[in-house]
Order: sequence, then structure tokens, then C-alpha cells
Amino acid sequence: METIKTSDSDIEKKGRGKTEAPLRPESLFCRLVEPVLSNSRSNGIQGRRACIDKVDPESDRFSRPSSFFGSRKKEGNILENILPVGIDVGSQELVVAFYGTDEIMKFGNKAGGHKALYKTIGKRMKDSGAERCRIAIEATGIYSLKLSMFLAAKEDVDLHVLNPAQARAYAQSKLSRTKTDESDARMLAELAAMHNDLPLWAMPSDLWLELKTLIGRRDSLMVRLTAIKNQGHALSFNPKPHRDVKLSQSRETKFLEKEIAAIEKSVGKLLNSNPEWSEAKKNLETIPGVGEVSSARILSVFGPDVSNLTAGKCTAMTGLDVSEFKSGTSINRKAHISKKGNAKLRATLYIAAMVGVRYNPILKEFYEKLLMKGKLKKVALIACEKKLVHIAFGVLKNRMPFDPNFDAIPA
Repeated sequence: METIKTSDSDIEKKGRGKTEAPLRPESLFCRLVEPVLSNSRSNGIQGRRACIDKVDPESDRFSRPSSFFGSRKKEGNILENILPVGIDVGSQELVVAFYGTDEIMKFGNKAGGHKALYKTIGKRMKDSGAERCRIAIEATGIYSLKLSMFLAAKEDVDLHVLNPAQARAYAQSKLSRTKTDESDARMLAELAAMHNDLPLWAMPSDLWLELKTLIGRRDSLMVRLTAIKNQGHALSFNPKPHRDVKLSQSRETKFLEKEIAAIEKSVGKLLNSNPEWSEAKKNLETIPGVGEVSSARILSVFGPDVSNLTAGKCTAMTGLDVSEFKSGTSINRKAHISKKGNAKLRATLYIAAMVGVRYNPILKEFYEKLLMKGKLKKVALIACEKKLVHIAFGVLKNRMPFDPNFDAIPA
């Protein structure tokens, strides 16, 4: 693409009837103000484009000068006595950025590295006079869990574990074109500094963590069992299968079924060891269509206490919330479920809904009404699945067994 240069002499000729040279395409990112017609700026750009900030291709957009985000005085009380920190979590390394500086520090993602990180944060707080530290990290599954539990236990730390989609959207809103561990850490530090309304991370209980590991182990065993059964089905069409192959598949099938049964027994024993979790499990299993496996998976996602949740939030956590895409009169896509939630729970609840439309009076009536309106069977089943989430939420919230006539009970 040809570049058209604009010099000071071109600007001086503007009043002599000369045509002004067009801007380069990069000027689309300039500020929406009148061009500065001075000879140059501190960024080294001269002439008409002196109003445009120079972008160092080796730096990221989160290392802007303080004037880009406004001075610290203009931030009001958002950062008063607060030290904002962003941490990019990896399997082996923690990349740490402190808001207001370009310094990047790295620590090991182990117990020793966590202690060194907290010690460094304490020194920074003392030097800056901050009373609390606001830390933002992305949820990276098991890699960020130990760090999160370590930091959440500190009294002078406010920990915010963000949805990666939220962090990515914030970076995109800044027109960031750089994706490195360092730039992510700076972005998280800025996000912690600019937003004082981020939700605090709630530390899960030991029972909850153990339940998640058991559910995950059962899922992996079920995947292997399904694969072995599929191989056995394919082998049945082989005209000359080897006898040892059949025996091997049979032994493996029995082993996996035995392991799955043992894991399910451990899940029941774990839930029954705590009165709150045991009561929630029993109440969920009073819902027609919800069994031991379904109730355990529901509790592994929502927990027994849903006082901080709503039916809508539970639906979103399952990925059953409706996603629409409309704009004006020309764009009107068909609405669908977002699927931005726990896919395993969504699959489990789909099976529960299939049973529920036969034996659950509320789901059965709702399902038949949707079919009478001309809805497809699968669409109606997904709608019943969403309604089942609402029923499960009501059972957990009210701490009582399922009652199909609950709405009819006088207050």
C-alpha cells in the first residue's frame, strides 16, 4: 500500500489553494480532536500526524502513559489506599504486573513462589502506603486454584478470579493487538485498578473440591467405557475376530464398570458425611428425573447454598440461557441457547428432562403445551431442561423436597 507523506510545507500551502494530502489509514486510530498543527510532539511525529500517539510495536497498549487513562488524581477514591496487581497464571510460572509501573516480575507457581509473591506484594504496599491489595487473575482451572486459595486466605488481599471471556473482552475494548503473558498481566492490573465493583472470589470448601475430583474421575472412566463398548460393537461385525481381543475387551469393560461403581459409592459417602450437603442431595432426588448421579453433578456446580445465586444465574452457568443476535431490520438471527456453561451438567440435565417429561407432572404439562404450539420435540426438551434448572434452584433455595403443588400452597 502506498504511503502518502504529509509535511509542514503541505500544511503551510493549505491557504494557497493546494489540496490537503489525505490521511494515512493509521489515522483511523487517532483521537477525535482537531489536528495539532505544531511542528512536532514529544513522540517524534511531525506535521499533521503529530496528534497521534506513537505506538511502539514491541510494547503493548497497556503500557500507555498516565495521561492516556487520566491522572491518578482524576481516578477519585477508586485507588485510594489500594495496590492493584495483575497476575497471569501458567502451569509453571506466575507473571505479575503492578499498575502504574512497567515492571514485570515472575515467580514459580509453587508454594515457595506463592510465599515470595505475597512477600513482594507486602513490600510494595508498605512503600506505596497502600492498606489493601486488589489482585485480578484469570480462571485457569487447576493451575490457578492453589494460588487463589493461598491469596484468598490473606486478610489484606481482595482476590478477583475473572472469567477469561471478561478479561478478553476488556482487552479487545482497548484495541489491544498484543497477546503475551506480560501484556495479559498488565491488562489484569489495569482492570483491577479501573473497576472497584469486581466480585470477590469465594473459597470452595474441602468437600466441594473433593466432590469435583470424584465427578471428574467418573467422567473420564465413562469416556473410556463408552469407547470400549463402541470397539466391541465394531468387532461384532468382523467375520474373523481374534478370541483374545474379545476377552481383553470383556476384562476391561468389567474393570471400568467396577471402578465407576466404586467412584459413585464414594460420591454418596462423601455427600452423606455432611448434613447440609446430604439434605440438599436428598431434596434434589425427590424431583422426578433426578437421580444420584444428576444430584451429585448439580451440587458440584451450584453447591448446596444458592443464596448468592438466582434462577437466571444458574441457567447461565448451565449454558441454557437464550442468546439473540438482532440489529435493525436486516439482521435477525434465530435465537439459540448460548452453551457458555458447564457442558457436562447440561448433558446430564438433558437426560433428566427426557425422564421428567414422562414422570414429572410439571415438566410433562409444560412439554405437551409446547408441542401443541408447534415446537419441535428437541426444542421442547431443551425448554424443559431449563425449567428443570429452575425447579432444582427452588428446591435448594427453600431447602425442602420437591412439591408439584408448591405454587398453590398459601403463604
